[in-house]
Amino acid sequence: MFESEIYKEKEMKTKVVSVEKSSFKSVGVGEEKRFETKELIGLELMYNNFLIHQSAIKIS
Repeated sequence: MFESEIYKEKEMKTKVVSVEKSSFKSVGVGEEKRFETKELIGLELMYNNFLIHQSAIKIS
């Protein structure tokens, strides 16, 4: 990875951690935490307080 790409990834992860999330029961097991801002949209799948999956897309 190029240094600028690493910086962009770290910046995006920082935003995902700090954004307010809404919780929903997942279709299977665990809990979905969804978020949407002017810049990002995504979700996290949590099970027993462990992050199983995280997806975020930059929309602006």
